[in-house]
Amino acid sequence: MDFQKRIDAARALMAERGVDVLLVSHPANREYLSGFANADESSSAAAAWIILTPTAGYFVTSFLYYEAIAGTLRHLEPTKSESRPLPAVIDMLKKLPPARIGFESSWMSHGVVEKLSEGIGAGHTLTSADGLIERLREIKDADELAVMRR
Repeated sequence: MDFQKRIDAARALMAERGVDVLLVSHPANREYLSGFANADESSSAAAAWIILTPTAGYFVTSFLYYEAIAGTLRHLEPTKSESRPLPAVIDMLKKLPPARIGFESSWMSHGVVEKLSEGIGAGHTLTSADGLIERLREIKDADELAVMRR
């Protein structure tokens, strides 16, 4: 799978929608962009988050998955959180200049959105980015078609 091509396509859609930073934690969308498969129960129990900016990409996960990811992930920077990934995501977002942050509003619980909103502080705006990665997933590349044929 050409994950870098997928990341580039996501960045193009981010620009179309006026999203400066994209947060991805839905398992299917996260797997599409990274290859990391994990069936999370909910957004509050997400095993990993992807933070995508126009020029950088981070894969934030706990120590449970970090070693496996660090050795295989080439197109996103592996980042280890001390506990659950969400606090590390919030810390990373706070370090960014003021931004319009897109998130998967249909996946994230109200509690997670509140934690994000309170944690990132002034200057940042949260906005729904529902359907952004799903739009990319609709079109199958050659590798996906080969898997489907098998």
